[in-house]
Amino acid sequence: MKTIEELKQIGWWKKGEQYRYSLGMGLDGMIYYRTKRQVLTNSRTVTAKHPDYDKWFHKAEYLGIEMPAEVKQSIK
Repeated sequence: MKTIEELKQIGWWKKGEQYRYSLGMGLDGMIYYRTKRQVLTNSRTVTAKHPDYDKWFHKAEYLGIEMPAEVKQSIK
C-alpha cells in the first residue's frame, strides 16, 4: 500500500498494460489523471478518483515524468 505522499507524484503510472498520467492530488483528496489514449489524442478530459475507493494507483508502478518508450512507440 502506497502512502499519500507517493500517490501525489505527478507523472506516468503503469499497472499491467494500462498507463495513466497523474496530474497530482487535489485539495479534495482526489487523484486527477488522464489515460494513455487521452494523452495521445490530446483530449482535454481529466478523470478523478478517490484513492480510498479506487485502488488502481496503489497497485500501479510509478514510471516518472517522462513518457515511457512503450507509449512513444504506440504513437507511430
